Amino acid sequence: MQTQELIKIENFSEFNKQIETLTIPELEQLIELFGEKTRWRWYDKETYHKISHCLAQRKYLLNRQFECSPENLERLRNIANLVEKHADILRKKGNELYKQILQQWQDGKNKPFSDFYVELSLSVSFNDEDTSVLHLDDDHLGSDYVKMSEFMGRFHNDFERNLMMYDKRIDYDSENSDRSFDEDEDTKSFNYTPELWESLGKAFPKLTEIPITWAFHHLIDHTNYALQDIIRINDVWGEAKVCWQHITRATGEVY
Repeated sequence: MQTQELIKIENFSEFNKQIETLTIPELEQLIELFGEKTRWRWYDKETYHKISHCLAQRKYLLNRQFECSPENLERLRNIANLVEKHADILRKKGNELYKQILQQWQDGKNKPFSDFYVELSLSVSFNDEDTSVLHLDDDHLGSDYVKMSEFMGRFHNDFERNLMMYDKRIDYDSENSDRSFDEDEDTKSFNYTPELWESLGKAFPKLTEIPITWAFHHLIDHTNYALQDIIRINDVWGEAKVCWQHITRATGEVY
């Protein structure tokens, strides 16, 4: 069945059955067709699930054929270190911002705003082939990594793209103002442990030699990036934001 015909299949079970027979290039062609279809409008629920399944199948096929070469393992280790370094930077800056704004709040300098929160965002991307700092040869699997990365950048929702899995935001709480982005003890106890590799650690035991933290675990297991995508990452993008909130009812009541 041609990929142009697959996009028209309405039965979700039949659609899933058909895409599991596709090669990686065929899957990516189908994903591109969905990209053209949804470029200028919101996804309906059915289309969203179809795209999600295509991306998950692509990730499954690519991960299954990942080569644990010394070069690839070293590249993964570098990305893991870079992600965690930026996560630490963000947590530190987020805590500084929260304390600064809290002090202004306590000094009465918040008016007319009635609430605030601090939010952290950590995401990844990689440049196009012309400007990339990497010079990785295309492998035999036939994936267009750059084009797929661009598509995933548009498709992923905020939860999937933000690698600050547990400590993304702190809202001001008058009854508990001493807040921070520091991870709790349960989360810390799992950082840098092989357990976070989950199923990939069973398929590729050598991966468990790479220290892994929650942010990198999120990238590996909770996004649609395959291992071959991740070794091509060039940029880690971090943002720390303060949002002052001022809400007034039509009656004039401020809260």
